[in-house]
Amino acid sequence: VGSALQRADASTQQARTVLREFVAFNDDVDELMTDVGVYAQAQVGITDWLKTVTGLRYSRFSYDIGDNLRQPGQYIAEYSAAKWQPKVGLVVAPIRQIELYANYVVGMRSPTPRTEVRNSVASIDRVEVAETESYEVGATLRPTPRIDVDATWWRADNSNEIRGIPPGGVQFEIDGSSAGSPSVVS
Repeated sequence: VGSALQRADASTQQARTVLREFVAFNDDVDELMTDVGVYAQAQVGITDWLKTVTGLRYSRFSYDIGDNLRQPGQYIAEYSAAKWQPKVGLVVAPIRQIELYANYVVGMRSPTPRTEVRNSVASIDRVEVAETESYEVGATLRPTPRIDVDATWWRADNSNEIRGIPPGGVQFEIDGSSAGSPSVVS
């Protein structure tokens, strides 16, 4: 059983420049994010060699957004959502030195306040929490009481993911001065 509380206060600014000289701000945002979670997990031994793991988490987050360049009503200033997230697992230990395990967990990623939430005036009903389903399978070998050897395979599937790619895409120039550094293709 546990809980989590996160409160983050951030201010971000972006500006237009000409020849690296400041022209004007084109983005000036204050964000306050509060995330509260409570969770419980239990491991139950069914037999000497078989255990189950079950858990449940409840997360609620809220954003208070202040846009210092736009008038109220031209951006979303408040947003909140909540989600239940289950976890189930199974542990098989055929002998004391070997455990085989599998887990399934549903997690979440909250929407990005500056982009997904603030700019969604006409479409705030479409802004949603991204669900992440995680799968894990593994084995633990204990050759001695002080040594554990673990091998794990895992996968995470996201229901949606935001990717910020500028118009025209990104091109990587390879030359002596900027090897591997991205540049915008116009």
